[in-house]
Amino acid sequence: MTNETISQDIAFRLLSHVYRRALLECLDRHDAPVSLADAAADVARACNEKPAPDVSDEEIERIYLSLHHSHVPRLADREAVSYDRDRKVVTLTERGERIITVHDRVSVDEPLEVTDAGR
Repeated sequence: MTNETISQDIAFRLLSHVYRRALLECLDRHDAPVSLADAAADVARACNEKPAPDVSDEEIERIYLSLHHSHVPRLADREAVSYDRDRKVVTLTERGERIITVHDRVSVDEPLEVTDAGR
């Protein structure tokens, strides 16, 4: 499945949650597997737009549990990441890199201009 193209619908669905977007961006910055604990801290910083010392341990733990139980399995099911449950490490896959490319294409600094062509 990894060598296949990924539909825009699936890519957008996977990118629809801020934690999944932040996790993919975190993994994209690393060339090696990332521990889920480190990823959760990175996601917490990104989502709260705060430096590391200002993010509470409770917030990091909440995000860790959400990543572990929901977001990482969803990304792993679509082969966007590989997740070693025993070691609790996450790695970005080639498919995940393609999803990040989709994200980068739609993440522009300028708002999208939408016109109502039907009127």
